[in-house]
Amino acid sequence: MIIYSILLFASLGLGYLLKANESDSAKKTYMLIMWGAMLILSAVRAPTVGIDTMYFSRHFLAINAGAESRLEGGFVLFSRALGFISSDPQILIIVSSIIIFAAAGRFVYLNSQDVVLSTFLFISMRFFFLYMNMMRQAIAIAIILIGYEFLKKRKDLWFCVFVFLASTFHFAAVVVLPLVLFRRVKFSKLTYVLSALIAVVIYLNASAIFGFAAELHPRVGLYLGSVFDRTTLIASQMYAAVYFIIVTFAAAVMYRTRITAEQESKYIKNVKSAVQYLGFMENDDFRTRSHFYVFAMVICFFMAVMTVHALIFHRIVEYFEVWLLLLIPQTIMCIQNVRNRHIIYAFVIALGIFHFYITLIFRPWWDGILPYTAFF
Repeated sequence: MIIYSILLFASLGLGYLLKANESDSAKKTYMLIMWGAMLILSAVRAPTVGIDTMYFSRHFLAINAGAESRLEGGFVLFSRALGFISSDPQILIIVSSIIIFAAAGRFVYLNSQDVVLSTFLFISMRFFFLYMNMMRQAIAIAIILIGYEFLKKRKDLWFCVFVFLASTFHFAAVVVLPLVLFRRVKFSKLTYVLSALIAVVIYLNASAIFGFAAELHPRVGLYLGSVFDRTTLIASQMYAAVYFIIVTFAAAVMYRTRITAEQESKYIKNVKSAVQYLGFMENDDFRTRSHFYVFAMVICFFMAVMTVHALIFHRIVEYFEVWLLLLIPQTIMCIQNVRNRHIIYAFVIALGIFHFYITLIFRPWWDGILPYTAFF
């Protein structure tokens, strides 16, 4: 736990020392150090770190021994290609870690208005632990995050290509395809009300929805009656509530933020860096991204409601919750009252630390990342 604690507080302390959000060079240095450290820790971990790591290591050995595999074709080809380099399954852990953390770090670097807070959230909200555990899905998410850069540029077809590629590692990756539609849709007050009503409908009909999904795809049917057909009720309810609060808070701030030309001009004169200023620009691209992030978290909330009935839907949650890494910093930076902004920022940090230690102390088995051991 000590090494994870050092990583958590280093994300804040290093950001403060480097003033990572105030210049592009400081930002790059911070990202290289923090995300490089996470990449290395993941790459040199032993197969015993992460519940599913040993499972994928065994599949790697079986695939390269010529055995048939029920896993997706992309992962099978990936394992065979790595098998030409080395027969040691550690090569799978190393290369997958490079792909996952390089892509996630690039996503934060290119899109976050506050890389320090985004990195802190990545660690405190268990993304780091999850990505050391769910290798196939983490690779799929990494591919989608790379594809998101094409979606930003309105190259929808290319984004779909990346989603298809991601689905060859984890078939559920196709659930992110609706994001193509939400890039052009405004999140209105009516949308918020409808979202709340839809969540109620989902909650009341969760079992029927699960059954319907099982009929649509045989792979989903395998989970009926399994451990994934149950849930950790309190945890699921709490996560669903957190996502709802994030959506509500972001939507409220988004609609209350109005930056006049005079305020904008005044801010330009006092701004310390172009990086900060971009977070306050009230332009179409900034607004569009805000709406997009909120929509992504709405879907995340819907799936979290489903996890109250079936834990397997948390796998879908993980495809959408990654956008909170961008939404939360962007929302906080849009709060015009400086004192309120600092209070909210401190509150988020405190909650993140609380969540980090509560899960490590009372739910250490969730991701299987304790104790941390290296392969050498």
